[in-house]
Formats: sequence, C-alpha cells, structure tokens
Amino acid sequence: MTSQEKRESPNEELTEKHRDKVDTTMGNHSLARIAVIVLSVLVFIIAIAFNALAGRGSKNGPFHQNTGNVSKKYETEITPAGWTFSIWGVIYFWLFSLLTYIVTSLCRRNVYGWMYCQPAVLPYGFYLTWIVNMILNITWLFLWDREQMIAALIVLAVIASTNYLLIFFCCHGLHSYGVWLSKYYRVDLWLFRVLVQNGIGVYATWTTIATLLNFTIVLDYNAGVSKEGAATVSLSLLLIEVIGWFVMENFVLEKHVRYLLTIYPVVILALSGNMAKNYDAAAPSKNAIFTAVLLGLSCALFVIPVINLTYFIQRLINGSGHAAVMSAGIVAGLFETLIVTTEDNITTIRYNRPDKKNAISSTMYHEIVKALELASKDKSAITVVTGTGDYYCSGMDLTNFTKVMAEGSQQAVQNNNLFRDFVRAFIDFPKPLIAVVNGPAVGAAVTVLGLADVVYATERATFHTPFTKLGLCPEGCSTYMFPKIMGPAKANEMLLFGKKLSAREACRLGLVSEVFPDSTFQMEVWTRLKAFAQLPRDSLTQSKQLIRSLEIGKLHAINDNECERVAERMFSDEFLNAVLGFFQAKAKL
Repeated sequence: MTSQEKRESPNEELTEKHRDKVDTTMGNHSLARIAVIVLSVLVFIIAIAFNALAGRGSKNGPFHQNTGNVSKKYETEITPAGWTFSIWGVIYFWLFSLLTYIVTSLCRRNVYGWMYCQPAVLPYGFYLTWIVNMILNITWLFLWDREQMIAALIVLAVIASTNYLLIFFCCHGLHSYGVWLSKYYRVDLWLFRVLVQNGIGVYATWTTIATLLNFTIVLDYNAGVSKEGAATVSLSLLLIEVIGWFVMENFVLEKHVRYLLTIYPVVILALSGNMAKNYDAAAPSKNAIFTAVLLGLSCALFVIPVINLTYFIQRLINGSGHAAVMSAGIVAGLFETLIVTTEDNITTIRYNRPDKKNAISSTMYHEIVKALELASKDKSAITVVTGTGDYYCSGMDLTNFTKVMAEGSQQAVQNNNLFRDFVRAFIDFPKPLIAVVNGPAVGAAVTVLGLADVVYATERATFHTPFTKLGLCPEGCSTYMFPKIMGPAKANEMLLFGKKLSAREACRLGLVSEVFPDSTFQMEVWTRLKAFAQLPRDSLTQSKQLIRSLEIGKLHAINDNECERVAERMFSDEFLNAVLGFFQAKAKL
C-alpha cells in the first residue's frame, strides 16, 4: 500500500486517542476477545436451554414446576395477563440476533484488522457483564422454581443492574467509535443501534418490571403488606423510574441514547397486560386506575423521544433543502455546538448556536478544531464552513473572558493556546475550504476568512472586526492576510478602526469571492459547490497544498505573534473596562 493510499484509508478516522483502546494484536486475531465472545455465546445457549426446561417444568428435569405455575401461586394486583410474558420469546430472539451479529464480526475485516477488535466497539467489560448476567438468569430460574422469593428478588435486581451496565458499554462504544462507523460502516452502525443497543434496552426494561413484580410478591407474601398496598408501592416505583428515565434521556443523556427507543414500548406492553387482566371497568380498583394513568403517561412520554429524534434528523437538512447524510460527529454525540454533515463529496461544518448568534464558546473552538481534523481525513473533496440561522458567526463569545477575569493567568494561557490551535487548524487544512457566509460575521469569524480558499456571501452579510473597541488587537493572521488581500489602507480601516464592510464592499476589496441575492443564495451556492466537489479530489488537495506551502511557515509565525499580543491585551485595563461595559450594557436591556 502506498503512502497516499494509507492517507486516504477510512481507518485513519481511528484517531490517536482511540488507537490506544484498540487491541494490540492489530491485523491479527485477538485470542482473548475471541474467548470472551465464544463464552458469551455458550452461556447464552445454556441459559436458553434452562429457560426452556423451566417453561416445561418437567419432573424428570432440574425444575419441579414451570415458571407460569409459580406465577399463578403468587398472584398480585399488578400481575399482567399470561400473554404478556411471551415477550421473553421476543427478548431471547433479539439477543440471539445480537450475538449473531457479533459473531459475524469474527469473519469480517477492515484495513486495520478483524471487525470485532479493530476497533473494539464493545469492550471486554460488555462480554464479562453478559456472562455474569446469563449465569444470574439461570440462578433466578432455580430460585423461582423453589419459591425462594426474597433470594429471587435480589438476583433479579442484580440482573437488571447488569443490563444497565450493558447499555452503558453500548453507549460508550458508540460515543468512541460512532464517528468512524458512520463514515465508513454505516450498516454496522445501524445494526449496532438496532440489535445491540435496543436489544439490551428491551431486556433491561423487562427485567426491571419483573423485579417490581417480584418485589410486590415479597411485600405481599413475605412482609405481610396487603395486596393493594404492595401493588401501589411497586406502581409508585415504576412511576418514579419512568419519570426518571424521561428526565435522563431528554436532559442528561440525550446524545447517547437518542436512538434507544425500546424502553417505553416494553413498559406500555406490561401495563397493557396488567389492564387486560386486572381492570374492571364497572368498578375499577385504586391500583387499576393508577395503572391506567401510568399507561397513558407512558404513551405520552414515548411520543417525546420520537419527536426529538425526528427533529434531530430534520436539523441535518441544511438551509438549501438538500438532504444531508447524518454525519459521524452528530450521530455519535461528538459535537454539541456544530452540525457536521457529509454528502455529495462535501463535508459541511455548520456553526450551531443560533440562539447566541453562533458566538464561539470555548467548547465550540475545541469542536471546530476536531471537525476540521476529521474533515481533513475523510473522503470528501471540499469542506464548507457556514452558520445556522440568520447569523454566520458573531465572533468570540465574550463570556469566555469571564473565566479569565475570575481565574487569572492560567485560564488566559489556556484560552490563548486554544485560539492558537483554532487558527492553526485553518492554516494547515489540506483541502479546499469554502466559507458560505449566510449572515453577519464578526471578529474571529471574519479574520479566518482570509485563510479560506473561497468566500461566498449573501447580500445581507456584513463583516466587522471591532478589536480596538474591545481593547484587543487583530488575530487569525489578519495582520498579514488582510493587507495582502485588500491593500494596507483598506485593511487598516477594518483592523485599526473597526470599519464594518457590507457584502458588496467586501467583495470589491477581495475578501469575498462573490455575493448572491439572499433569496437565491443557498440554491446558487450549493449548486456551484456540488459541481466543485466532482473535480478530482487529489488534484484539488495537491493544488491547495502547493498554493499554501509558499507561506505556511510565515502564517504560523504570524499566528503565534498575534496570539502573544492578544494574551497581553487580555490583562489590560482597556480590555477589562470594555468587557465590563459590555456586560453592564447587556444587563440594562
């Protein structure tokens, strides 16, 4: 394989921080990982066999009675109809499909090696937890058969807990390697979501509900609590769990579990079975009413993640209406402040803080650097930077400076290094980089336009660099690129005196390549970009590198010098007074 082929390999997406997680047996089989996979399959087969025997309850076998008969002995006010328990068949078939998918990875290769270990999306912890889970599954069958309800409750609760741990391993694997899978193994990504993540989701939800049923039995038959009271306690716990999950999935873990949609359907099935058996329309009991309310709530809450997922997908459709393939970064939860998409040989990096006019926070600086790194290695021919909403970007979020004012020089150094890396990412970007300025641009968003290869703007865009008004100095290599592009006199008007340019004026001075009417901006620009993206990729890249190589060293030196000067200005009275004045004026609004 030539060095050029290696550079273009999709497996370059396994960044350094991920490579240290990959098995050291790169290119070869990992005997340890094969062993845990095979053992996982074996214990599953054994568990299925014991479940089948427990379902029969053969006197000649290890079980004295079948599981259904035990349930009938210990009836509660929330025991669902018998047909509800057929979900075990669905669960085991789903888990069988999950394991089948994992086993197929033993026979499939990518450039780095075998799919099951290069990369290791599921860590050893997943398989070890699975093995423990299946052993506990078998243990519970015996305890249930012997009517040891307290011990059975404890084991079942641990089974549910191990299922939560399995979900964690699934989400962590997608977070670490979802970028790579989405770009080059999209089918595997979806199989992982559907079979692994959602399969474990069904299993975890049902074992949670089964734990509550077992708990109801213990309260009723062992603790002497009334049937009504025991059922009410368990329904209350289920209500807390449902609401807790709703909060977690929508406000805490949304980017990790947005594709996990099997939780509510299992709850709805269990409650429907409960209603079918225990609800008397003529004289409904307190718990029957409780169950009905909980069922309605679960149905309503299920709509929310479905809507959220639909909205999330719609956000990936850009302003021009062309369908954007869901990019690795947004699917895997890698980006919080950007939308990164790849389609038609174009990678688009979209600033996505429209409520803040796309102001660049510290997190956004990090993510822009990361997005450019990924875009430099993917298969696209060109990369586009644009904004969401009415603004292209309003420059640096001034709240970044509150940390500097509060924490002093150490935070200033961190901010300065972060900004230096941000500009370096534009200087070193190897492919054609095109800025699609969809609205007003301010500060750093303007200065790095000088490092873009082409700049297209809507007629309502403006370009403003108010550095001296803030007590700062120019950055983004603008002290070199702006005089080079538009001449010293016009550059000085912008950089020294903060003159705001209209789109037409910026185009006349050479900062903008072409201006388009706002009504047709997206359509005209994207039509042109798609045509550019059909040009030979390597030719584009090498041509860009030839052009940039003439002054890349100078640009890095200028960037370093500018960043040093900005760092000095951040502790000046002029800057501190300007920032305080900004926030005071904002507070009066």
